[in-house]
Formats: sequence, structure tokens, C-alpha cells
Amino acid sequence: MLARNKHRIYLAFYIRHTSEANPDPFHDGIIITPKGDSKFKDTMRFHATNHKTVMVGGVAAIPWQFEAITIEKRTFKLKALLLLGKLSPQVPVSRIEEILSEVPIVQGDPGWKCHAWTIQAIDKLVEYKIIPGLPISASTIVQNGTAFASSVDLLYEEAVPTCNFYGQAIESEVTEPPKGYVGS
Repeated sequence: MLARNKHRIYLAFYIRHTSEANPDPFHDGIIITPKGDSKFKDTMRFHATNHKTVMVGGVAAIPWQFEAITIEKRTFKLKALLLLGKLSPQVPVSRIEEILSEVPIVQGDPGWKCHAWTIQAIDKLVEYKIIPGLPISASTIVQNGTAFASSVDLLYEEAVPTCNFYGQAIESEVTEPPKGYVGS
């Protein structure tokens, strides 16, 4: 018998402040979440981040690092999702963390951003057969998702806009508003 209600694997697009140094409107990463809505912190986000300042040789630096963190499924910054696949019940989320922690983090290259990590992370998920082979490149999938996220409105009282590999809208399974949302 096939397992029902498998966890979903998404490419998530979060709104971020743009700057001259970083004009990209979205931070992206991989999230794994149960099917449907849930009131609990039951979603894992895997991403490359550079939000923590550290001292390196007496100089403040903001290095890139891999982060795996439990989050609320929907936040005020989540703009859109791209469905990558369903997680087999035989694969624990801890295994996904092991796999994604293998994705290289690049330091000192101003052109390297979270998108580069996400592309390699998607390829790793395919390599380890966590998600099926892709009909198009991971790079194109990220580009399609970014274009989709740029084209949709952020309405907290509605489901999170979700698309497929090609950037075409599909029915969203993430429908509850962010925690703390009181309506318009």
C-alpha cells in the first residue's frame, strides 16, 4: 500500500531587503513540511545564510554557512513556493540534513549567493534519489521559481502561491495564514 500524506519538499522564496550589493529580491532555500496545514513548528528549512557577524582576525565578517532549522511553516516573509517533490516515509528528515550539509559553501566570492547553494542542493536531492530526476536543470527551476515569486501578490489570507518546475501555478497545500496574522 502506498504511503499517504507524505511530507512535501519545496523550494521556498522569502522576501528580503535589496541593496546595491545584493539586488536579488528573494532569499531561497529548501523546506520540508507535512502535507496540509499544522499549528506546530513542524517544518525544516535548509539554506545557506550569511546573517551572523563573526570576528575573523580582528575584523568583522559575515561568512556564509549552512543552516538547518525548525520553523513555522508560513512566515510573513514567505512569498512563494515551488514544489520539488514528496519525501518518502522511509527517509528521515535527519537524512536530508546530512545530505544537504554536503553542499559546498563558498566564502570570499561576492557573486556567490544563496541561489547557488540552492541549485546545488536540488542537484544533491536528485543525486541521492530523494526527489526524482528533473525534466529541466536545477538552475532553470530556480529561475522559474524566482520569476513566479516576482509575479504573484503576497496575500496572507490566501494560500501561499505555489508553482511547478516550469513556474506554472499549481494548487497550494499551504493555506493557513502566518502565526500572528489578524486579517485585513
